[in-house]
Amino acid sequence: MRSASLECREPPFALAPDPRFACLGAQATRLLDAWLTALPQGTAGLRVVIGALGSGKSLLAEVLLTRLPATVRVIRLRQPRVDAMALLETLGAALGADTTGNAALLSERLEHVLAAERAQGRTALLLVDEAQQLPDATLEQIRLLVNARTAGQPLLQALLLATPALQARLARTELRAFAERIDDLQHLQPLDADDTRAYVQHRLAVAGGSPHLFSRLALRALHQASGGQPRLINRVAERALKLTAAAGYTVADENMVRRAARAVLPAARRARWLRAAALLALLLMLLAAGWTWWRLRPAPIAGTAPAASVRANPVADALALRQALTTAQDTRLLAWSTLLARWQVTSQDTSVAAAAQCEARIFPGFFCVSGNGNLEQLQRFNRPLILELRLDGATKYAVLLGVGDDRVTLDVGGRDFVITPLALATLWHGRFYAGFRVPAATPLSLRRGDRGDAVAWLANTLARADGAPPPADAEAFDAALATRVRALQRRFGIRADGVVGPETLFALSALEADGPHLARATP
Repeated sequence: MRSASLECREPPFALAPDPRFACLGAQATRLLDAWLTALPQGTAGLRVVIGALGSGKSLLAEVLLTRLPATVRVIRLRQPRVDAMALLETLGAALGADTTGNAALLSERLEHVLAAERAQGRTALLLVDEAQQLPDATLEQIRLLVNARTAGQPLLQALLLATPALQARLARTELRAFAERIDDLQHLQPLDADDTRAYVQHRLAVAGGSPHLFSRLALRALHQASGGQPRLINRVAERALKLTAAAGYTVADENMVRRAARAVLPAARRARWLRAAALLALLLMLLAAGWTWWRLRPAPIAGTAPAASVRANPVADALALRQALTTAQDTRLLAWSTLLARWQVTSQDTSVAAAAQCEARIFPGFFCVSGNGNLEQLQRFNRPLILELRLDGATKYAVLLGVGDDRVTLDVGGRDFVITPLALATLWHGRFYAGFRVPAATPLSLRRGDRGDAVAWLANTLARADGAPPPADAEAFDAALATRVRALQRRFGIRADGVVGPETLFALSALEADGPHLARATP
């Protein structure tokens, strides 16, 4: 009897990314198709893909390189830990530009070279894997390069592949400009059970073996053990084939997969499986309890309204939310329409489509700010906000209406959903947008030395919040007022530079009693 491992011409589960073995899931296929459309047209701008270690980012990049047309000139940064000057020199050398001189001169030469490439029908792409290692200054240089445009299109396109460590950095004020410049941010999701099966069988076939070396139950166990992460699938599958061969069998079963998983995966990973399994069991129990309650609930007495405390199970609400997000046509405009209505903004002030662009000043007296944060930070602002959600590779939007100790209330298309913070964390990765009112004459920035009505509003707002009398000269932005601004910024987790920009204006708006606020207690 021939062993399973000897039925392949080459190792089917090698860890090195090889486009021959690529079997992309549904989400990765959509991403690749979008890139292959946008990159040759020169419209991709700055795109970022976030994925865990071993999620298949590098393989996705390799597949992209094999399919791009010759009109896309790829500059691949293989050593991401480079400073801004080294990045410019790398780009200059790849594009044939003179790399002598300072950064300003080199940037100017690069723009000329890139413009010449465009004029000849070619586009340029900067591709960076492990982009979480890029220093802040290098990320800022990438932003500046992508900002350079001709005929409204970026001269340089950039695709950054990174672990979640980069997204955590994007919440910092120092990288706010870079975060706001990102044209598309995607989170690479693990493979589902069907994609895992197709992935394993494809790799076996490419390696010259039978695609059926794993039983149906073994494939299910392999997906459960790996969580759908390609690198972990490879490690467990490779060990399972070796164990199967050593036992003299021709097909790996679920027991072989479980043995392989215990052997190659760290104890911390196995503990996470147990927690995930326990969470899944709890979810199923809650769903069952919710269904039982729904069937056996007492009928309401005629003429009475149900008590506010009786509401759908938050687990069921989470499932209903996902369904609503899936079926809604344009959740971005729906969310902005809801937010504007809560601020009593009418069509005479602005259109929903215009507001959704989130310009710093949408119209006099109504501003917009966007950024990255966590639920605790957003709760401090105490205003309804729009959350950018990720659902099965698609970008969706919902309005945050309330935050309680263990409940979060979201609005999608006028319908409220009460879910747990844990359920929200599966959809939301920190990106938010907020519209807010300030006095109509308020400029985009206030700093020490400024005078006028806007400074007086600033001073009086801070005084009311502190329970203190307004300063004698309320219209002067002096050192004392700058100190109070920095205290406010620290309170709201904003960079404490004493300068009033959009984020600080939002914090000041949060101190006002007028306007909508987050509901604190959710049912």
